[in-house]
Amino acid sequence: MIDAAAAFVARQIGLAPLHIRLGALLLALVLRLWLKMLTPGVSDDCDVPLQAARAVALFERLPGPARSAVRLYRSMTVLAYYEHPALVAALEFPDPVARQEEFREKRKARYLEGRAL
Repeated sequence: MIDAAAAFVARQIGLAPLHIRLGALLLALVLRLWLKMLTPGVSDDCDVPLQAARAVALFERLPGPARSAVRLYRSMTVLAYYEHPALVAALEFPDPVARQEEFREKRKARYLEGRAL
């Protein structure tokens, strides 16, 4: 699920407008360098998650857009988790297309009901 979440986040950032994409990529590079400097023994697999979490918390307190970058990645990761097909199936969410059609039918019925008055 971690690989799927990472791919989802990368795909969503890739679909963002150019100015958002460039900002996110620049801040990701800065965050990666920050992590390398503050947690030299931590690999990309985050062998020591507590050290990495502390470094991210420090980065988040920097002035400027650093907090937004961390929030972007956290929010996108949560969204990826809840959009994952295994979780959707386990929680028995209705099919999105069927849900959309049901909403459209209800909206049409309310509209026609309002016109009849």
